[in-house]
Amino acid sequence: MKPDRKKDVQSARRIGDAYLIATILPAAIGIGYGIGWMLDWLFATKPWCTYIFTVLGVAAGFMEAIRTALRVGREEDRAARKETTGSGVRDPGSETSARPSGSDQGEGE
Repeated sequence: MKPDRKKDVQSARRIGDAYLIATILPAAIGIGYGIGWMLDWLFATKPWCTYIFTVLGVAAGFMEAIRTALRVGREEDRAARKETTGSGVRDPGSETSARPSGSDQGEGE
């Protein structure tokens, strides 16, 4: 893939992630409200289920928005690190140690 094409794809993904963050919160609130309203209608507990599930929708929306924002931030950091170190140089912080823990113990016995 050409470098310009790759940057265009990355830009499109960033825009998509921004729209996802902007839409996930209202969608989660609406879904929580809808579930609560249906349960209130089914069990005649108006308005308790609506309140509870709306609050759960708000919490779920915030959690997912924060999770997405953190993922985007990590991807940005990786991309910036890759640009500064060059594409052929391995970043030592990107992988865990290849040697399993405890493998050097007991050698030479």
